Amino acid sequence: MNMSFMVMARALSAFCRTAPVVSSSVLLVATPALAQDECTTAPTVVAGVPMPFSTLTATPSANTPLDTLCPNASLGWRDVQPDVWFKFVPTASGIATFTTCSVSSYDTSMVLYRGQCGSLTPVACNGDAFDPTGCQEFHAEIANFEVEGGTTYYIRIGGFDNSVGTGTLNVSFCNIATWGSNAFGQCRVPATTHIFKSIVGGGDHAVGILANGSVVAWGAGQFGHDQ
Repeated sequence: MNMSFMVMARALSAFCRTAPVVSSSVLLVATPALAQDECTTAPTVVAGVPMPFSTLTATPSANTPLDTLCPNASLGWRDVQPDVWFKFVPTASGIATFTTCSVSSYDTSMVLYRGQCGSLTPVACNGDAFDPTGCQEFHAEIANFEVEGGTTYYIRIGGFDNSVGTGTLNVSFCNIATWGSNAFGQCRVPATTHIFKSIVGGGDHAVGILANGSVVAWGAGQFGHDQ
């Protein structure tokens, strides 16, 4: 078996991870708004459950994320960028991936924060992620990010250079991380999966056994190994 692609429990990504960690603090001042439009009204997203969003009628939040938060990630956030907010609270410590991958969506950018709405700290961000398997040309993805159980993470979604539109936020949570070329999407663990018992990877695909005993597979599938 070609083992150029590997998946290992609780390993951090060497190539697919697109979320450099940052440590600067930022104060966000929120005003009363509809759900999604500000940090204080952010709805909770659940791992494995797609969450639709729209920035078409959203308003810009305070404290514009700077490109220096994640260099070479094409964040491109402008001062008048409409944005929306979500929050995610993992029930246990593990690895989460946050993605706006959706073939019909727009050029999104994303920032992940910890803390409270009055005083948030950005911990990761991304503006361009590579995944040729059904995503828009430029989607945002914070992949293989280690999260702590019970901690609230705020997800802020905007766009590159004032882009707006509709989309879907997906959060996957499990106890594995991935790396490799991702040429066939094999680094994108399916959003509907959670805790794995074991997993094996090939050059263009991956096969895993979940904690409940069911088997999942993803990747190229040119030889039927994703069936």
